[in-house]
Amino acid sequence: MGKFHMIPLKINNYNHMKKIIVTNIILFLTVALFAQTVRKIGGVEDPARIGSVKIDSVQSILGINININITVKDIDGNIYKTVTIGNQIWMAENLRVTHYPDGTEILLVTDNTAWANLADNNTDEAYCFYGNDNTSDYGLLYTFAATIAVNWGKDNAVNQGVCPDGWHIPNNAEWDELNNYLGGSTVAGGKLKETGTTHWNSPNTGATNESGFTAIGNGYRRYSDGNFYSLKQINNIWSATELNSTIAYYYQFRDNNSQFIREENGTKSHGFSVRCLKD
Repeated sequence: MGKFHMIPLKINNYNHMKKIIVTNIILFLTVALFAQTVRKIGGVEDPARIGSVKIDSVQSILGINININITVKDIDGNIYKTVTIGNQIWMAENLRVTHYPDGTEILLVTDNTAWANLADNNTDEAYCFYGNDNTSDYGLLYTFAATIAVNWGKDNAVNQGVCPDGWHIPNNAEWDELNNYLGGSTVAGGKLKETGTTHWNSPNTGATNESGFTAIGNGYRRYSDGNFYSLKQINNIWSATELNSTIAYYYQFRDNNSQFIREENGTKSHGFSVRCLKD
């Protein structure tokens, strides 16, 4: 790659100077991306670092939000879009990995009775596709145990769980930060939901997806009978926060309102979706 030339800073006005600095940074980031110099951290592309420029450092110095959406790869080779919302970097897709970060395979459970027999604890790890359709683009459904992966050495960092290295399962405080940043629980759901009716039933009330989070109505698998419910109607996403030994919190979107609500009745053998948050 040829030499990179900064634009001369022959100005007197501070705002003009700031604008030129930002222009230079964006130009540098573009060149760095084109040269494919994204650093690898544990085999995963780090969306907080491009070339030799650390994004959060640039934001801190200039007081600006550089929303560059890069991809992250899980251990299976699946690649996910990401999105910056406020001070957080989120996966913009539901997780669909079938192995933990150390390569251990997660148990696939297809039989309804076998799923219903899973215990409501932190050790019965399992996943499935909605309706056992492995061609689905809704992502996978995981028990809470599979999500947090605390019963062995697979959990390489606090709340990493099933997420790639450098990412983790968000807890209630982190979900609430997202919720509050987007205006609170009564309106945040609309800003987080994918628009249209490809993955939601009509009318998909209030959906604008202005955040880029792209929540979809992937339904869930019920703990008590192992059956699948509410495709295109509901999206339940696990939190890392537990209520007690058998119940964990989760956050819910619905097709018929703009809400994003914390629920506290997540029996741990439910099959819910997972979104990972950047460390």
